[in-house]
Amino acid sequence: MTSVVPKTSRSRNKSANATKSRGFNFQSLTLRSARILVPHFPDILSARTDHSERQAIRKGIQLLGGLFFLSFVCAQAQQTQRFALLRETEASLLRQMYPKSGPNRFEGGWQPTSSQIEALETNLPHISELHNGGNPKGQGITHPETYYRQYLPVVRAGKKLIYVNAICDAKYIPDWRTHFAAVMDGGPCFWQAWYDPSNGTFAELTVNGRA
Repeated sequence: MTSVVPKTSRSRNKSANATKSRGFNFQSLTLRSARILVPHFPDILSARTDHSERQAIRKGIQLLGGLFFLSFVCAQAQQTQRFALLRETEASLLRQMYPKSGPNRFEGGWQPTSSQIEALETNLPHISELHNGGNPKGQGITHPETYYRQYLPVVRAGKKLIYVNAICDAKYIPDWRTHFAAVMDGGPCFWQAWYDPSNGTFAELTVNGRA
């Protein structure tokens, strides 16, 4: 007698087989349009290990899957934020713009805490209260939060400051998240300022001129 497998059962079996690869079952996690397959349990080890070992393997693999998922979410969040904390090595160009002695002397870099960067972001709208010290005189930046911003921690004359280097459109500087961008012209599309973490204030706004 020929048995007939219901279509629903065949589709479930087909789906289950589709998620098997080299002896591993996978759990599927969906984040918006991204579909992530996380290893669930290695069938090839189930016959060779006792219950406690299988439980340890299961927990270990699920933990690795969770860490992978978390790192993916963090990477996605980093790509959407409009600021980047640059490495100290990126200060070489900035070092050339400031003297080695005197009240504005450049002395090196430092590493700010996450709370100090958060405070900078919170105080960012206060930049709109500043006026350009160069030409054209008096020009300001109305919405500094809409710019793409590079943060470069610098020790200037013994004081820990953060140099803010802003770009209106990331398409002009594709690698702005990793490399310091020194732009001479461009008008209000580019501006710079200094942030003092000790009191949460900005100073010395400089808006680029036009060629």
